[in-house]
Amino acid sequence: MDPVLLAQLKALFRNYLVTKRNLDLARVEGNNLHDQLQYFAEYIPPRVAILRTWQNHLTDIERHNCIQNGVDLLVERFTTLINDRPPYHDWFYETVNTLTNLIPGFTFGHSQKWVSMLTKYLYCFNIVPDFDYSNCFCPIDSIIIEQIINHLEPTVADRAYLKTVRWSRIATLNDLTIFNNVLDGLLLPTEDTPLEFDLRYWQPQE
Repeated sequence: MDPVLLAQLKALFRNYLVTKRNLDLARVEGNNLHDQLQYFAEYIPPRVAILRTWQNHLTDIERHNCIQNGVDLLVERFTTLINDRPPYHDWFYETVNTLTNLIPGFTFGHSQKWVSMLTKYLYCFNIVPDFDYSNCFCPIDSIIIEQIINHLEPTVADRAYLKTVRWSRIATLNDLTIFNNVLDGLLLPTEDTPLEFDLRYWQPQE
């Protein structure tokens, strides 16, 4: 993607979060990495339908504690990713698997969205400018699935498959891997990375 366009799209996304979704910019700018990760990890779940689609029979206190455990895990895992730079795909699937097993009622769909949204925030706020985001997955949800169908010219088979995917019901690591492999294949002719594709067709939600 053209660097000027990418910078514009990142700025649009940042502005939307600050002006429409109550993101506290003071909690992001000037803080250390640990505090930035913790703030983003706490900010994301109630705002991207993770909590709304999470089926569980927990008390409010138990739900709160589960989410806090998830926040702590993500801070730890992202710190490792940024400091040690392990192979991203291995790190991603291990993190998603651990998060899913940690929280009762969580699906791999919930976990991938939390992990990938946090990655997207780091990317758009330029938190770790020297990190290579080109291999990072974009968050899977109904909107991105619709954009893939509308803009990437999937085959008949891929289109039929994509129409069956319900992001919050992704039940196995294999299902998640299949989706990401399909998207990676469809993106090859465009030269967009998954996060660039996400930003190119992202639309503000009122």
